[in-house]
Amino acid sequence: MESYQIQNLVEMLIISVSSISALWIVTRAWIGRRGRIGGADVTRLTESVERLRESVEGMRMELGDVGERLEFTERVLAQLADRGSGRPPLPPS
Repeated sequence: MESYQIQNLVEMLIISVSSISALWIVTRAWIGRRGRIGGADVTRLTESVERLRESVEGMRMELGDVGERLEFTERVLAQLADRGSGRPPLPPS
């Protein structure tokens, strides 16, 4: 084997060991942090998720109302167009 090939192999070995070491350190830190989640954190997260669900449900209801209003407006405009005017009458002044 040529000396440059040995040097490349040594460099790849060093890079591989460094990468594996870095992965090991990150994994240990992640596992350590994961173990520190307490009951208060879980309760706070659960409450937050529940508030988000309530908010989404409220938005769904509002969107349903807007959809109904839009359908009503479309029907009124279609009826006016069928009558031949093509545009809604102006309100009296």
